[in-house]
Amino acid sequence: MANDFDNVRLPEDIERGTTGGPSFKTTVITMASGKEQRNQEWEVVRGTYDIGYGIQDRDDLEKVYAFFHARRGRLRGFRFRDWLDFSVTAGPVGTIPGQPNQRQLVRQYADVEVPYIRIITKPVIGTLKVYKNFVITDDYTLLDDGVIQFPTDPGGNVLATFDFDIPVRFDIDSLKVQLTTYRAGSIPSIQIIELI
Repeated sequence: MANDFDNVRLPEDIERGTTGGPSFKTTVITMASGKEQRNQEWEVVRGTYDIGYGIQDRDDLEKVYAFFHARRGRLRGFRFRDWLDFSVTAGPVGTIPGQPNQRQLVRQYADVEVPYIRIITKPVIGTLKVYKNFVITDDYTLLDDGVIQFPTDPGGNVLATFDFDIPVRFDIDSLKVQLTTYRAGSIPSIQIIELI
């Protein structure tokens, strides 16, 4: 069983034409009294998207066609940018239990009652800026999966600014291509889903 991941992204024009966003899975049971009991099935958010709408011409069609072949359908993961949610500016980083010299890049969604913290595993290299006590530092190493390694414990006031991608895979194993003319065509629906 392979869980291969390719460190590549779809062309930006195609990503910008997608529909979709965050998904949760909640089971709702309605009792005989009419009251509901809700159970959260997924602990973390899982984005679902349809990139079919981003295909505008034959060139886009050929790029997606080749990209789909290279990923072998649902087999190989890849990077995807959600153009609504792809950056953090001077945001807090997460601590890692038992690892005082390491911090995890996160995206925090503010809410007075129940804020949500999303672990970021695919930061965009070259966009990361790390601050200790509000002073920028380069005394760190970015490890795999969005972990920052410091030479010593950096303390509690660590912030980061960065762009990030989402690890995804195709949620289909076959493409349904509509070629209307030699230079025009579409793929009405191409589902992709976040890897967690």
